[in-house]
Amino acid sequence: MSPLVASIPLGLLWGLWHLPVIDFLETATPHGRYLPNYFPAFVGVVTAMRVLIGWLYTNTQSVPLAQLMHTSSTGTLVVLSPAHLNAAQEAWWYAIYAATLWVVVAVISLIFGKQLRKREAA
Repeated sequence: MSPLVASIPLGLLWGLWHLPVIDFLETATPHGRYLPNYFPAFVGVVTAMRVLIGWLYTNTQSVPLAQLMHTSSTGTLVVLSPAHLNAAQEAWWYAIYAATLWVVVAVISLIFGKQLRKREAA
């Protein structure tokens, strides 16, 4: 399985792994009736981030850099997420962030291909 294809189900599992704690990760609490809107957006963010971490690792073979990318992503979400959002607004914010990350994933996929690796010059 290519790194791109392998990263997607791993990202989905990563999103499910976070289900028990999503209301405790500096997010609007509680999501209540907006959880069905928020959770897929959250999973979209972490799945796209998993692909990006896979891309970084594939090209550097560095676990510390992959860990740093995960840490900086989480830290950035905590520090730079808009303050004072209600649960509905936060669901939209995460959906927009997920869409933005997936655009980055699409660009990287077009440039690097399914292997997420630099292509050798012909």
